[in-house]
Amino acid sequence: MIQKLHRLQQGEVQQTLRYGVVIHSPSFLLRAHNTHSHTPPKCSVVVGKKVSKKATHRNRCKRVVREVFRGIIPTLKDGVFVVLVANPSLQSMSFQEIERELHNKLQALSLVKQH
Repeated sequence: MIQKLHRLQQGEVQQTLRYGVVIHSPSFLLRAHNTHSHTPPKCSVVVGKKVSKKATHRNRCKRVVREVFRGIIPTLKDGVFVVLVANPSLQSMSFQEIERELHNKLQALSLVKQH
C-alpha cells in the first residue's frame, strides 16, 4: 500500500493526465507532470477493462504496480506526479520486469534524483 501522502487525489490525476508528459511502453503508458513544488512525489495506477474483464485480474495488476511504486517513490524528485495507465501485456510481466521498465522510463524523463 502506498502512503496517503504519496497518492494522487482525483484532481491531481486529471491535472497530470491533461498536462503531463507522455512516454509509451509496450506494457503501459506513463504520464508524468513535474509541478516544481516541494510536495512529496505522488503516483496513481489506472487499470481499465481493456486489460481484463475480470476485476480480480485488474486488482492484481494494480497491487503489483503499487508495490513497484512503493520502492521507486523515495528516488523520485519532489513535486513529481506520475500516472501509470496499464496495457493488457502488463498482466504477463513479472515484478522485476515492471520495476526495471518503470525505472528506465522515469530516468528517461529525468524525474529520478541524482545521487
